[in-house]
Amino acid sequence: MYQKLLSLLFVLFVFGCVSGSYKPPSISNIPGKIANVSKSYDDTWNNLIDYSGSAFFAIENFEKDSGLITLSFGASNPSDYITGGYFENPQFGFKGDWVDYMSKYYRVSLSGRMNIVVRKIDENETKVTVNARYVFTVPTAGISISFNSGNCGRQDMGQSSVLGADTVRIVCPTHLAEESILKAL
Repeated sequence: MYQKLLSLLFVLFVFGCVSGSYKPPSISNIPGKIANVSKSYDDTWNNLIDYSGSAFFAIENFEKDSGLITLSFGASNPSDYITGGYFENPQFGFKGDWVDYMSKYYRVSLSGRMNIVVRKIDENETKVTVNARYVFTVPTAGISISFNSGNCGRQDMGQSSVLGADTVRIVCPTHLAEESILKAL
């Protein structure tokens, strides 16, 4: 309890010391990625399994008969996979993506789960749908923002002069994780 109180006071102190500006990311309602592949179901399935096992994904579950592959992933460079919009903090001389700011000055993590659904259209064509769930956390600041492909997550940061007039932070996917799966095909 004492440690949580100290962490909260630290965050309030750091956020309360300067004024900053924030512009949320452009919100695109792009759903999960869908592609029709000019390959047989078996070739598509095998390519997905081979790529997923050799890339930064961990295969959680796969069931060829149902066409479902479940992957998990994490990233040491969250801003490749998510964006938090433009943030400026003059005290630290920072200008850039809010996710990069949080990554630079706080301990952050990005984890995700991805569902890939493979459906046979005909002998030489297969439909692949990729949807991800993202979880961006900043434990020391009590931040946890979750969202799915095609949506953005929102977090009210509370009262703070460093946040400017808008104290809500919006985090959206860049769709790099979903696109990497489809590029492998």
